[in-house]
Amino acid sequence: MNIPPPPSAEVLNFIRDNLAIARRLAWISTIHREYLEHLEDLARIHNLKI
Repeated sequence: MNIPPPPSAEVLNFIRDNLAIARRLAWISTIHREYLEHLEDLARIHNLKI
């Protein structure tokens, strides 16, 4: 099995930066999903058409 050479510092920084961004986006989307679920629950409680 061939093991690829280690990535350059530039590639590692790119991965690190994009991982940080992806984690923030995932956290934001979790909050948005919870907010959406909350609004859907309120709409059902108040018999709003969604």
